[in-house]
This record gives sequence, C-alpha cells and structure tokens, in this order.
Amino acid sequence: MKKTILLLASLLLISCNTSETDILNENNLEKAENSSKTVDPNTGYESPYDISQFGRDIIYKFEHNTPFQIKIKAYVGLAYVDDSNPGTPYYMGADLSNGQYPALYNLSLKYGNTIASDELVLPIASNGFGVDSTIGHFPISGLGPNTFPQNIAFSFSTSGATPEELQLLYRAGKIYYMSYEILDAANNLVTSGFVNSGFPSGIGSFGTLPPNWSHVGYDTNFNRELIVASNSKEIVVTDDLTSFGSVVPFTQGINNYEIRMFSDPNVFVFRVYPN
Repeated sequence: MKKTILLLASLLLISCNTSETDILNENNLEKAENSSKTVDPNTGYESPYDISQFGRDIIYKFEHNTPFQIKIKAYVGLAYVDDSNPGTPYYMGADLSNGQYPALYNLSLKYGNTIASDELVLPIASNGFGVDSTIGHFPISGLGPNTFPQNIAFSFSTSGATPEELQLLYRAGKIYYMSYEILDAANNLVTSGFVNSGFPSGIGSFGTLPPNWSHVGYDTNFNRELIVASNSKEIVVTDDLTSFGSVVPFTQGINNYEIRMFSDPNVFVFRVYPN
C-alpha cells in the first residue's frame, strides 16, 4: 500500500502563516453566499467552518508530545449543506449523480458518505512534534500551492476516489473522524481505534437538539447522526455516547495519554498528549 509518510524525525512545533488564501480555480463549482463561522454558545462548539469560506484555506494542526509513532487516516466528507439545491444531487454547482462522484454519492446519498485517506505517519520526536497545514479547505497531496515546505497533506491513492471527488473535498471537505494506530519505539501496537471530530457528546435528535441545529442524515460508516448549524451550514458528526468520542484516553505503563480532536474559529486540531 502506498503511504504518505512524514519524515520529520525531530521537529519542534512549527507554525505557518495563518492567513486564509483564496484557492478557487476556474471551474463549474460555485461560491456560496456570505455566512459566519460556527460559534455556538448553546453547545460550546466552535470551528473555522463556514459555507461562505467554500474554496478557501482552513488551518489544520497535527501534534503530539509522546514517545510514540502515530499513524492516522482521515475520513473526509462534505463540510456543508447546500440549501440552494435541496432535493437534488447538485452540490455547490457539481452534479454528484453524473458518475464522477461514485464514493461521495454512494447509495444516492448527498450527505453522509466519506472517503478514507492513505495512512499518514507522525514520527517519534523526543522534543515533541507539531506541524500546521494550510493547503485548501482540506489538505490533499498534489492539489493547490504548497507555499510552506512544512505543510503536510493527505493522499488518497488507495481510496479509489476520482479526481473530481478530490477536487470537491479540497474545496469543501472536512474530517468527520480519524482512525489511529499508536506504536512504541519497537514498533509494537499500543492502541488503535477512532476519534470523533470534536463536536460535544450527547447533542442530537437522540438527546437534546438546540433550535439552531437540524437533522441532515446519518454517516454511512457508523450510522452516526449528522446535524447542520443554521448559520454556517456546517455539518457535524454527533456522538451519542455509544462508541468513540472526540477524546480517547489510553495508558502505556504508568503514563496516561489522550487522543483528541477539537477546533476553534481559527484552526482544526488533532493532538496526542500526556493526560
């Protein structure tokens, strides 16, 4: 299997230019009307996602302060509900039913499908590891200008994704959840599993659904409910407390760690740190 391996063996936390850069190219994908980022005091959830930012860079941060090698795969779906074309297969100007989006339009579902990336390796680093990535709405290898050499991006060589699907995720994709493998210095598996993308647990139609959120459908991998924010049109994956959440603790020897995904209005973060 092809893997995208990050060969930065002893890198300290790096930060890159955080300005958002318009990366829209000339094509048939249409830019949405203005809205606002998801900042919701009702749920405590904040994120940099906003349908008016379709086609613009989002900052992703990947970091850990552990003695482990960490292998991750991103499960990426559409970030927004496109209200301009309800009840049709059209999404931001793209016809998902035209045969060029077989994975994203699987089962004729406009929302709920994801595409899994190739494996990305965050190396063992004695002083901690961290890197920002600012390549597209979701960073995909080979797409968009890589202005900063330290940027990392995900490849999809084993996914079967079409060029059209990757272009759409590059402009309007987000991580729904991440799979991970944690390995020690001898390459022994410490733990593995999934972590959700940061939305607070217990919020959805199965529990409490605030009035500024509404039901969209279900994720096709884990049957998790998808809901949408009324202002930003961001889709989030809910956590009904039946399986993995956005914080996953684990223990190695006498030391406790946690795997976590979270966001604020400026950045989306994957982190593994001592707890």
